[in-house]
Order: sequence, then structure tokens, then C-alpha cells
Amino acid sequence: MARVLEEAADALEGTWLFKGISREELPEALDLVGATVNSYAADEVVLAAGSPVTSVYAVVSGRVRMLEEDVFGNRTIFGEAGPGNVFAEALAAVRIQESFVTVQA
Repeated sequence: MARVLEEAADALEGTWLFKGISREELPEALDLVGATVNSYAADEVVLAAGSPVTSVYAVVSGRVRMLEEDVFGNRTIFGEAGPGNVFAEALAAVRIQESFVTVQA
């Protein structure tokens, strides 16, 4: 797990979420907050619309899309995030119970 947190620290160093935490302290800080690193295949859902928002997410590598799908299956892409970007932080901070968008790798 330490190697994985080291790799995550490389991508997250200098992001606004970890501002003021040195590169040397970042892996320990990630461990203290219970950070986990997950891998997703292309087009796999990371966070589904309607599911509970219980975490703040950060992209370590690759990209994710934030999208909404209507009843006819039409998709509207609201945004993308890449390495070092954070998402769902606003929803988690105000304790929104459910995500209103789907986040897909």
C-alpha cells in the first residue's frame, strides 16, 4: 500500500486540496485520512448518478468524464478531470446525499 500511496502523492502534490503539505508528508497524510487507490477500465462507472457521495475523489492517472443521461439514453458531458484533479468535493462538503451526475472513466 505504501508504494501505491507514493504514486498517488506524485500526482496529487501541489493540488489545491493538499496545499501546504510537503511531498514527504503527503503519503502519510493520505494514509491518515484512509485514502484508497482504485483502478477503473475505460467507460467503467466511478460514481453513478443517484448513488451516495461519501468521499472526495482525485484522479491519479487517466481521465474521467462527468455526464448525465436522459431517459432516452442521450448523454450530456458536463466536464472532464485528469491527473491531479479532484471531484465530488463540493457534494461531500455540503453533505449532498446523492450524486446528480455519473462519473465515468
